[in-house]
Amino acid sequence: MINDYLTDTLMSINTIISDQIPQEPGDLLTKVALTEERSQSYYVKEGLEQFFHKRLDNLPDDNPPEDNPPDDNAQDYEDARQAYEAFIASGEPAIPLDEVFKGIP
Repeated sequence: MINDYLTDTLMSINTIISDQIPQEPGDLLTKVALTEERSQSYYVKEGLEQFFHKRLDNLPDDNPPEDNPPDDNAQDYEDARQAYEAFIASGEPAIPLDEVFKGIP
């Protein structure tokens, strides 16, 4: 139940990453983006997707990480799962994050 919720939630969120890359790949990225009239972000996203799909293809199918947290985090994971399920079962409304941090500089 919680894994389905997290998967659906994470798949609907864009992640913003800011990083620096060395000069040579940066120059190549700029050249390809200008030549093909696409944004640099497009090529970074495509490259990351290909890289991670290739890495995920090499993981064992019977041991997906989201279903089997590492042993040292197993208790934290179980505590969080139980707390989340108890919260959902309570019917109590959630507080938006901006409300939680309202008034905090």
